[in-house]
Amino acid sequence: MKETIAEKIDGMLIEIAGEKLSLHSDKYLYFVHYNVLVISDLHLGKMDHFRKNGVAVPPGLDQNDNEKLTELLHSIQPDVCVFLGDLFHSDYNDAWELFCNTLKAFCNIRFVLTVGNHDILRKDFYTNAAIQLVDKLIIGSFVLSHEAVSVDPGQYNIHGHIHPGVALRGKGRQHLKLPCFYFGNIRGVMPAFGKFTGLARMKKMDGDRIFAITSKALIEV
Repeated sequence: MKETIAEKIDGMLIEIAGEKLSLHSDKYLYFVHYNVLVISDLHLGKMDHFRKNGVAVPPGLDQNDNEKLTELLHSIQPDVCVFLGDLFHSDYNDAWELFCNTLKAFCNIRFVLTVGNHDILRKDFYTNAAIQLVDKLIIGSFVLSHEAVSVDPGQYNIHGHIHPGVALRGKGRQHLKLPCFYFGNIRGVMPAFGKFTGLARMKKMDGDRIFAITSKALIEV
């Protein structure tokens, strides 16, 4: 059944630290063996936060991210959905209620948040939304966290926070900067799920694997 889910979501199946992971161009990761969905850095409410502070931003991006999340949860039906920090960008605004209404339709899924630097809402907001707060979460040999953490021998850290990106160069001086999944020797970095986020360019070292994310596919570079 788990293999069937991995095939159904049409991702790129890779092996990291002895476990099968499915990567997707919609910027999520799926643990095949554990039926766990991992999403990082949604930064929900960021648009409303910017508007409140006088910055003009495009409308509807929070709505789009919620719709994409709803589609994922319906399609995959994970046992656990892990948010790798920076779930909500700042102080409370109406985008939180939109998000909570999304989660209410999936009471059979365990939601876990590895707390990030932007997760500053009162704890009762998360409790009322049935979201478990942790500093890190261990899934098999993986340690999931918002920022990079030290791991024991045999463990592998997957984190968010950085919003990784990679530059693809074409002929002449053409280049395109894209979000990416990054996997090093002992840790990997998830792309930001939220649309209204920047990118930090990752430098590839020997043995690293980087998967650039386009609108329709993943490209290993």
